[in-house]
Amino acid sequence: MVRFNALTLAADCCFFAADASTIKSEVRGLRLAALSFASAAATLAAWLRRSRRLLELHRFASLVVGLYDVVRDTRWTENEEEQVRPGLRAVARGAEMIVPLEYRFSNDDKTDYKTRRLADLSQDHGDPRNAQERLCSLRLFRKSDRWLEE
Repeated sequence: MVRFNALTLAADCCFFAADASTIKSEVRGLRLAALSFASAAATLAAWLRRSRRLLELHRFASLVVGLYDVVRDTRWTENEEEQVRPGLRAVARGAEMIVPLEYRFSNDDKTDYKTRRLADLSQDHGDPRNAQERLCSLRLFRKSDRWLEE
């Protein structure tokens, strides 16, 4: 558990350092480092999925969404792309294992957006069935939410 938390925190730090940097080559390197740390954290998912006491689960879930957005929008060299594809596959598999389908973020708007992005990640790099199940869970949540408001 400590390794997962530390790797997630390291990935998060690299992600935000890349966001703050104005040097293009540094941004790319930091994004690759963030993906590498997130991928390493995700590889521990099979071992960790039985434990719901992950201190960094929320950070990991949010990081995965943000990282997927920036990694997808970055133009990578062929060499970098060879690192990116397996990293995204590992992150997708890890998120599918440890981020529950019914996971809720800090507010409804974030839950809608981030759940859809997790589903997109699964659709593009993981298990498309997980993407469908995650979206179905979101629709059920939305239905119950509207029902409560009536």
